[in-house]
Order: sequence, then C-alpha cells, then structure tokens
Amino acid sequence: MGVALCLAGCGGSSKPPAAAAPAPAKAPQAKAPQAKDVSCAYWRVVGRPERLNVIREIRSFAGGPVGAPSGHGAVLPEPTAYRVFDGYCKQSFATHFKLYKLYTRAAAFGGR
Repeated sequence: MGVALCLAGCGGSSKPPAAAAPAPAKAPQAKAPQAKDVSCAYWRVVGRPERLNVIREIRSFAGGPVGAPSGHGAVLPEPTAYRVFDGYCKQSFATHFKLYKLYTRAAAFGGR
C-alpha cells in the first residue's frame, strides 16, 4: 500500500506533462501620430517629452524650404510654440484643431 501512495504522489500518472505556457507577448508600443495628424486632443493626453517632440517635428516641417531656393518657412521658438498650443488646447472648442495649423499661423505673425 505504501508503494501505491508513493507512485500516486510521485507523478505516476499516465498523462503526459503539460507543456509550459508561452510567455505573454509584449503589447506593441503605440506609435506617435505624424505631425500633420496631431490635434489638441493628443496634446491634452501626452506628457511634456511627447509635446516637445511634436513641436520639433512641426518646426522642422514648417521651417522647411518654401518658394525661392533660399526661402524657408517662419518658425517659433520652442517656448512660444508650447504656450500657443497650451493656450488653445485647453479650450473645449479646440479638441480637433490641428497643431501644425496653429503653429504655422502663429509663426506667420510672430515667427522668425
């Protein structure tokens, strides 16, 4: 009888051992939208590092070549762009405003 208990407790089962469960896959990182697609809704939910990246991407786009071979678009200093976006994006009516449009319009009036 002692042998039977030992076999039952020592893995004497006729079932094959269960395979180890695969490790759960990591969730893919959400990719930041392209600068042309970023709206105030995105600005409201992301942190400062993401906001600064958005400003830099829009500045790069807006300050690119325009018109004559030596012409470039007007740009804003980073702190100014941040204030413009913060000022508009906190307004309830601005949820769907595109940031690049706010940027280029502000730069046209006070950019370099």
